[in-house]
Amino acid sequence: MFINFIISTLTIIFWFVVLLVPLVVFHEFGHFLMAKLTKTRVPEFGVGIPPRVVGKRWKGILWSFNSIPLGGFVRIYGDGDAGDSALDALGQIEKNIVADGSKATKNLKKEAVEDLKNQYIAERLSELVQNQELDYFLESQGLNLTSEWKDQIKAKNLNEEKLEQVKTLIGWEFDGLPKNKDLFYNKPFFAKLIIMLGGVTANFLLAWGILTVLLSFFSISPFIIPDVPLQISGINFQFMSKESSDKLIRLSDNTDMIVIYVEKDSLAEKSGIKQQDKIVGLNDQKFNSTKDFVAALERLGGNQIDLKVQDSQNGSLVDKKIDLPVKQEGKPQLGVQPLQLYTYKAANFWEASGIALNMVWNVSISLLLLLGGILSAIFGFGANKEIINAVSGPVAIGAQGNQIFTGFGVNGIVSTIALLSINLGVFNLLPIPALDGGRILILTLQKITGRRNRRLEYVVVTVTFILLILVSLLIAFKDISGLGTPKM
Repeated sequence: MFINFIISTLTIIFWFVVLLVPLVVFHEFGHFLMAKLTKTRVPEFGVGIPPRVVGKRWKGILWSFNSIPLGGFVRIYGDGDAGDSALDALGQIEKNIVADGSKATKNLKKEAVEDLKNQYIAERLSELVQNQELDYFLESQGLNLTSEWKDQIKAKNLNEEKLEQVKTLIGWEFDGLPKNKDLFYNKPFFAKLIIMLGGVTANFLLAWGILTVLLSFFSISPFIIPDVPLQISGINFQFMSKESSDKLIRLSDNTDMIVIYVEKDSLAEKSGIKQQDKIVGLNDQKFNSTKDFVAALERLGGNQIDLKVQDSQNGSLVDKKIDLPVKQEGKPQLGVQPLQLYTYKAANFWEASGIALNMVWNVSISLLLLLGGILSAIFGFGANKEIINAVSGPVAIGAQGNQIFTGFGVNGIVSTIALLSINLGVFNLLPIPALDGGRILILTLQKITGRRNRRLEYVVVTVTFILLILVSLLIAFKDISGLGTPKM
């Protein structure tokens, strides 16, 4: 059984990489494109998290592949680096030293700037060596690198003469920092805002593009319910408006229903019905809609029913004899939420693009409502504590990837990527300092107040980042414990 456990773990990792990593890379590429649009220098765009495996410089940018496959990153010049630190410190020197024109004040300012310059040279040199871009920096400063230079740079062992040359060039770079338009924090507020919004914009555009293509040329996955709100812990999750739903063309007449939710301690759970099982028939009858199925259950309340179910794990058909109670208001009769396995598409490309845009909007609003309910439950404002169980992390997503592929094929996987892209965009808009929404909030407050406290900003972003990591670990623990343990 240990081999089964290894296979299961590798399957989860595979689907995690397939479903989530491209979305994070695309998100970072959105920041990259907006940085280039605003003429902000980008030293590196990386796929994966360092340590670096391989890197190739092209058009002044280091394109790298890194060893930890957890997304990607973009390094923007003047954002959280030596240049950012020095530029902020120069501003502090200007504020702290009164410019009264006296010789003593001028000397004090000169000494402070000189100390800062030496500090910058040390930090920038370390940064260039660590990021393996010393050769590019020297060439960009007009230095023709000989083989001797290249050998010493590769060995990370410059002789004293060459080290002094590098320090001189870095010193010149420091002198030009206040007027250097390549730096992020030297850009106008609007340019910085565009760069920060680039990631979430990319995620929303990706989702819109995927859904438009599916609706135009293929079909939308049947787990996207066009006309029925999906109940998630009491929150109505609406995929699209009724107006958009009415424009869809139904392609299939598959009467099977897939179980997308089983209520805890319900009759369905006690009868062994699981998520992803298929309901094939009720008393040898098939149904053209989930509404008809629910209506039939209500009619048959108080009787024994014969429910034909296809097991999601082994594909076998099982007849389940269930004593069905009479429907009571507010109480689950069977305790399942079924989903009809119909597929849909749009009449043409233009209608598809409009429906896709409507879907991006409705899913975003539904996610915000869901997040609001989760935050209310966490901080004790909401009565619905069960909503916390709606939170899923990468482990659960990876575990469900195989189920989605088995049940809905490539169409289901592509549709899932679109929905996860919306999810990532909405999540990053939250005003949490470690996320894009938080960075935008900080930039806006700086614009309003005309002040920037880089040290406080660094502490707040770091603390919230650590908290996000801790929350992610707790969600991962919940996900893992929800998977169950292998039977020996």
